[in-house]
Amino acid sequence: TNAEKVLEYDTSNMMTLEERAKENDINKWMLINMICEISKLLDKIENYLISENSIFLDPRAILVNENMTKIKFIILPNMQSDFSYELSKLLIRILRHIDIKDKESLIYAYNLFLISSKDGYTISLLYSKIAQGQ
Repeated sequence: TNAEKVLEYDTSNMMTLEERAKENDINKWMLINMICEISKLLDKIENYLISENSIFLDPRAILVNENMTKIKFIILPNMQSDFSYELSKLLIRILRHIDIKDKESLIYAYNLFLISSKDGYTISLLYSKIAQGQ
């Protein structure tokens, strides 16, 4: 018989980033964690010879927990997006949902967006900004 393959994931206590962003209280630490998780994911997929362009960075497809300490991404190996462009778009979307009462988070998010809007930026540049604590 042709048995169907089924993939199951534990997504309990998780929601899409788009749903989470509706709270309009994303802060600097949530952004830092997201960039760190993307950076770790890039390291992992490299071991499997999967391109960074296979990471689906749509906020409707990224799963997060309430405080964004756990983040799960979808990888579509045959997808050929432009990772840098998609990450920049994601940061723009997130910038719209930063807690505007938190000036430090607002400035931090804007600085990450500025870096990502320059030609030739890399996740390493964003990660180094985080490492510098800026």
